[in-house]
Amino acid sequence: MGGANRAGGGCGRCGGRAIGAMNPYTTDEVELLSLIADLAAGALEKALLYDGMQRQIAELSTVANPTALAIENARLVTHVAVVREMHHRINLICVCCGLGL
Repeated sequence: MGGANRAGGGCGRCGGRAIGAMNPYTTDEVELLSLIADLAAGALEKALLYDGMQRQIAELSTVANPTALAIENARLVTHVAVVREMHHRINLICVCCGLGL
């Protein structure tokens, strides 16, 4: 990292009016902030990957656990039965009202 030059420094003037702003950071500071941003982005990416892996582990653990799998299967069978019953009742109502399905 070089010197104390201001990155993109200077303040332009046109007819006595300021048309730009001085960058408050030195080139070294900009490089350092860029490195910190890169490190933060890498950390966020790793955290997302870790989270995804944890979800996959949880899913695989459920599949590997016969009891949990049986409970989930029973829950799904119950939901299917409820949906079938709702369909049957709606169909009966439609037939009674002459709508038919």
